Amino acid sequence: MSVIKLRMVEKFEVPVGSCSPSLLLASEPPEIIKILRLLSGTAHLRDDGTDEVLYEANQNFINPGDDIALDEIDRILDYIFEERPDEDEIASLFRRARILNKGFYIEILAELGFLLKSLGEQKFTESFLYTYRILERISAACPLIYVSNDKDFRHAHSFLSSIYDEKKAPGELGMLQKFLQHYTGLNEGFARATLDFSLAELGDDLATALIDEFKTIILPEIKTLVIDEENGIFSVPFKDVGSFVVTVRNRTFHNLGARANFNLSRIGGSEPLFALLVPILLYWFSYVFVDFAKWQISKA
Repeated sequence: MSVIKLRMVEKFEVPVGSCSPSLLLASEPPEIIKILRLLSGTAHLRDDGTDEVLYEANQNFINPGDDIALDEIDRILDYIFEERPDEDEIASLFRRARILNKGFYIEILAELGFLLKSLGEQKFTESFLYTYRILERISAACPLIYVSNDKDFRHAHSFLSSIYDEKKAPGELGMLQKFLQHYTGLNEGFARATLDFSLAELGDDLATALIDEFKTIILPEIKTLVIDEENGIFSVPFKDVGSFVVTVRNRTFHNLGARANFNLSRIGGSEPLFALLVPILLYWFSYVFVDFAKWQISKA
């Protein structure tokens, strides 16, 4: 079996002059921009060896209601700039951004590619594996890049000190979760937002079983989880998604008799669970990553 190497390709034959050339893959934009291209649904993935299409982009995870057409790729710039710079400034920013944390973004881009590939192949448990690996990779980087933009080092020191306020290293995704709690106090929209999972398209038996499992397994650990049984929706505040993901992982991947774990046989295995979770988690990751990209590019 050969090793699959993913290669990004343009989704569209982009008309000349319809967007900033710096956004196009032929211009070799920085990896952070390539990640935004994938998340915005404007680039496919091919097998670099066989040229087979392994992922066809059909979803904008950054803004699900914004279907970017072939002559609208410039709209990606609106996700990261309050006012679009001119082309010379964009090219200069991207050149400088290319060298910032380059190895880190190469790793995130690679993991995201395989996440999207597995999602497109409807291998949902595998796609959750990549989701978790990406969140674990950004757990330390996200708060560090954020505080690097703080002009008052006293605030940065206070925040970083709070991460270790229990005199021990944070647990799984602990730094990310600490950061999310801190960020909630600075961003009113983020503080109000919830990640909503709808069971409406599932059969009644599966929906009922999932609700029962979440009430029994997840709710005791994630107190902010809201389960609306009447409308078949459960919601997690944006600030608690890190803890939610860790809890789901632990209660599905572990099976210790002393803990209440998911009864996977009751819900037809792990696939129905992660088919529900992963696409919605990717919307949340995209929201967080766009802010991440803004902070990073502002340092370029």
